[in-house]
Amino acid sequence: MRQSLGCLLFILLAQPSFFLFAADNPTIAIVDSDTTVEARLGEQPLLRYNKAHVEPPAGVNPKFGRSAHLHPVWTPGGAIVTDELPPDHLHQSGIFLAYTKTQFEGRDVDFWNLGGGKGRVRFKELKELKSGPVGHFRTEHEHVDLTASGDKSEIGKTTGGKVALIETWDVRISAPDWKAGYWLLDIASSIRCATDSPLKLPEYHYGGMAIRAAREWTPKQVSFLTSEGDDRIKGNHTRPKWCNITGSVEGKAAGIALMTHPTNFRFPEPLRIHPTMPYMVYTPSFLGDWEISPGKPHDSRYRFVVHDGNLTAEILDQLWQNYAQ
Repeated sequence: MRQSLGCLLFILLAQPSFFLFAADNPTIAIVDSDTTVEARLGEQPLLRYNKAHVEPPAGVNPKFGRSAHLHPVWTPGGAIVTDELPPDHLHQSGIFLAYTKTQFEGRDVDFWNLGGGKGRVRFKELKELKSGPVGHFRTEHEHVDLTASGDKSEIGKTTGGKVALIETWDVRISAPDWKAGYWLLDIASSIRCATDSPLKLPEYHYGGMAIRAAREWTPKQVSFLTSEGDDRIKGNHTRPKWCNITGSVEGKAAGIALMTHPTNFRFPEPLRIHPTMPYMVYTPSFLGDWEISPGKPHDSRYRFVVHDGNLTAEILDQLWQNYAQ
C-alpha cells in the first residue's frame, strides 16, 4: 500500500499541471523586466504589457511604433489572439485605449492614427505590481499632443510634445475556471487632464478601449457575436454589453470577448465593429460631443475573456453578470 501511494505521488509530482490545478486559487505571477510586464500561470504566459517603445519592422514609417499596449495575449492553450502592427492598419496593436477626433487648446489632435503624427499614447511609469490569485499591476500613460510646439520635427517622435492627459491602467488577471478553457483580464482606466485645459471630444464613429485581434482572422476566418445576438455587420454601432470574436489559430478555435461595465459613461457605449478587419472598440463619442474636464477624472472599466474553443452566449452572459455585480 505504501509503495502504491509513493508511486502515485511520484506520478502527480511529475505532471506540471498538478501544481496548476491542485490549489483552489492558482497564483498569477507578474514578472517585470526593462521592456515589459508579463503575466503567467505556471509555465503558461497569459499577456505581455509593453513598457518600452516597440519599433515597427524595417521599411515601415517609424511613427507607427508604440508603447502602452498589451500584446501578445495568449489563451490557456497557448493561442495568440491579438496582433501587433498589422500591415493593413499599422496603428492598431493588441489591446489599447486612444481617442481619435479630439481638440486640445484649439488644436486638432488624433491620438489613434499614429501615421498622422499629431498625437500618441505612450508609457510613463510602472506604479505597482503584485502576484497572487489575482495578478495585478498598475501603470501610467501619457496622451501627448505632438503638434503643440509648432515644430514639425517633433511630429511622430516618441518624446516631446505636450501632455494633454494622464491615464492610469489598473490591470487585474485571474483564472477562476482555467480548466474550462478561459481566463479573465480586467482593465480599469482613469484619465485626468494634465493641464488646466479640457480635452474636447466631438461626435465621431470610433475611438476608446479597443482590441486588434489575431492576424489569422481574415473576414472568412472570424466571427463576431454580441450580447444581443448580432454579428459583425448588424452589431456595428449597437450598444451590447459584450462582444466575442472567435476564429482559428493554428487550426484550433480560440477567441476573446470584450465586456463593458454598468458604471461606464454612456453605458452601454456604442461598439464599433470593423466590417472586414478583426477589431472592435467601445466608442462613447458616437453618441455626441463630450469632454474630459480638469478636476473630473474620466473612469471606465472593461473585462476581456480570453478563451480556447467557442464559449456559449450563456457562459458569456453569466461572466458579464458576475463582472457587473
